[in-house]
Amino acid sequence: MLACFVNWLHALVSSNDSESYQAVLKKDVHLLTGELWNLILPHVILLSTHAENYGQKHSSDTSSLSDQSIWLDVFESTAESVIQKTLRLRTRLAGTNCEFRFLWPSPGAIFDLPTMQTTAGVALNADPMAERKVAFTTFPGLEVTTTEFGVTSTSVAYKAMVKLYPHFG
Repeated sequence: MLACFVNWLHALVSSNDSESYQAVLKKDVHLLTGELWNLILPHVILLSTHAENYGQKHSSDTSSLSDQSIWLDVFESTAESVIQKTLRLRTRLAGTNCEFRFLWPSPGAIFDLPTMQTTAGVALNADPMAERKVAFTTFPGLEVTTTEFGVTSTSVAYKAMVKLYPHFG
C-alpha cells in the first residue's frame, strides 16, 4: 500500500507545481507520515521502555521516554521533510535520460575501491594484500547509467561510504 501511495504522490508532484497541488501534497505526506508512525510505534515503545529500565531519562527530566508525544513531534517534522525532499529529487531525476541505482554494500562484501570508500580512505596501516571486508555501510553510493546515440555507459557518481573489518578503516 505504501508503495502505491508514494507512486501517487510522485505523480502529483510531477504533474503540477501550483499551490493547490502543493497543499494536497502536504496533506498526503502528513497522512503517509502517520502511517509510518503507526508502523514504528511498537518499536519506539519497546526501545524507550528498555532505556528507562536501564536508567535513561529524557533530557527534560519531566517526561517519560515512553511518552509518545516527545517522539512523535520530532518524527513527524523530520519524516515529512525527508519525504517531500525525496519526492522532489525523484521528480527531478525522472526528467533525465539516466537511470540511477543506489549502492548498498552488504556486510561481509569484499571492499571494492571503484565503488566504495571508507571515511578515512583505505586503511594505510593494514596489510595491502589482506582482503578487506565491509562491516556496514554508512551512506549509499550512486551509480548512473546513461544511453546516448545507442551507447550505454555506467559510472559511479558517488562511492558508498563503508566501515571495514577488522579495524573499521
